[in-house]
Amino acid sequence: MQKSAMDFIKERLYGPGSQRTTNAELLSLQKKRGPNQGAAVQFVDKKLGAEQKAKAVKCNERFIHRQKLL
Repeated sequence: MQKSAMDFIKERLYGPGSQRTTNAELLSLQKKRGPNQGAAVQFVDKKLGAEQKAKAVKCNERFIHRQKLL
């Protein structure tokens, strides 16, 4: 009975009918379809150098701050 309950919850949360997405996809869609349209948010990649990571983090913080103002 417990297994069937867990399967039910798993199906409802992660099944094909659910519309779950990652945070990266959500931010990218908001940026593409929002009032201030532009390229998708630059996400930090582990392969980037330290200088590029800092630039990407700053860009993301600016984007998130602007979204909270709207």
